[in-house]
Amino acid sequence: MSAQEKKEAPATPEGRPRITFDDRECADVYCNFFSLASTPEEMVLNLGVINQERANTVKLNARVFLNYYNAKRLLMGLAQTIRQYEEKWGVIEIDPSKRQKK
Repeated sequence: MSAQEKKEAPATPEGRPRITFDDRECADVYCNFFSLASTPEEMVLNLGVINQERANTVKLNARVFLNYYNAKRLLMGLAQTIRQYEEKWGVIEIDPSKRQKK
């Protein structure tokens, strides 16, 4: 997108510029495991899949580096999304032993 096109991109109702995504080189991955590490400057979010055949082994799919400002924005976005989900569908129980059996 050229600088001219960016200037003319329509604004959202809140007045912020509309963002478009270029996902041509983006890979979709599944994640059922994450871990966090941090330094004074940034957080590292490791995303992966637990290997059912090899105990205690996780195949990492992505490693995301975030400064604390964006990590907090991510936290707030996730919290809002989960709150909306639970308002519509009910509370998400994260303890497997407390989940209802279907």
